[in-house]
Amino acid sequence: MSELVLTTFNWVPDMPRGYVRDIRIRWALEEAGLPYRVESVPFDQRGAEHLAHQPFGQIPWLTDGDISMFETGAILLHLGDLS
Repeated sequence: MSELVLTTFNWVPDMPRGYVRDIRIRWALEEAGLPYRVESVPFDQRGAEHLAHQPFGQIPWLTDGDISMFETGAILLHLGDLS
């Protein structure tokens, strides 16, 4: 397993930042005890790099080494396989 990186938007207010659309993934990561880090991307600057990970310009997406996935269900299945 490579380093797991969960990417979220940075446009939400400070208190709930990172917990809005990615709560299921964070929950699974915490329950499985998998180490991860969070990166935030600006909502208003969704360019080619963002679309390379999430073709619909949304969040979250998870990167595991060379693997990048963006559907919550697929991410949860991947995390289940890792744990």
